[in-house]
Amino acid sequence: MAGTEVYILCDMEGITGAVSYQMDVFPNAPNYSKARRWLTDDLEAAMQGAHEAGADHFTVYDMHFHGANVMADHLHLPCTIIRGKPLVSGMRRGIKGMFMIGLHAMAGTERGVLPHTYNHEIERIELNGMAVGEIGIEAAAAGSYGIPLLLVVGDEEGCEEARTLLGPIETVAVKWLDDHRKVVLKSDEEARQEIFDAAQRAVARTSKQKPLRISGRCELRIACKDASFRDKLHEKCGGEPEGSDSLILQGPDMRTVYEQFRKSQVRTA
Repeated sequence: MAGTEVYILCDMEGITGAVSYQMDVFPNAPNYSKARRWLTDDLEAAMQGAHEAGADHFTVYDMHFHGANVMADHLHLPCTIIRGKPLVSGMRRGIKGMFMIGLHAMAGTERGVLPHTYNHEIERIELNGMAVGEIGIEAAAAGSYGIPLLLVVGDEEGCEEARTLLGPIETVAVKWLDDHRKVVLKSDEEARQEIFDAAQRAVARTSKQKPLRISGRCELRIACKDASFRDKLHEKCGGEPEGSDSLILQGPDMRTVYEQFRKSQVRTA
């Protein structure tokens, strides 16, 4: 499948090994350096599996916190890494598919591992009345360029969120909560092999996976924990305040609303 480029969105809460904000994924966390390697190893496994199925270039958007998490010197295939979280996402027509590595369940998910939606000050986001998290919003944004979501690697609830939204796509759940609300992790070796295999299958069935397209006008309703954070979002990206703590972004299509939302710079975790 020569000429196949895959766009890969990388976050950190859903990666193999990470179980805590304070211990693992915040930039000042004691295990943050290890978490960077965990993320990079998950990414490398996905790229190698995709390459085995014919993908020959990758664009990687590093979205966690300040966008400086992927360890480029531990990757072994040609790729473009977008660091620093610029407003330009790198999505464009012609990219064959999207992977999500380290994504996670949306805010409020009862059995999610480190669930949130972009920022911990956001309680809920609705896209045209449907509750969505980062997986749904980013998949719809990719869909506006004709890019289908092919693979999600994350916690079990995040993977289920993706399947509920998109149907039978490839997912790899690297962790989940047990009945005592303790995090259960797959071993590094098991997780990376599953990621490799799923990426290979995902690229092989690219032509069968349809983009998530939101037709017509779009409305993004952002419910915040308090008015002060809502007002900060309003100042940065416009929109219309609603009630005591919500903001509504509207536009003629998904891409317009997504680009407006990106101006808010809420992509911090």
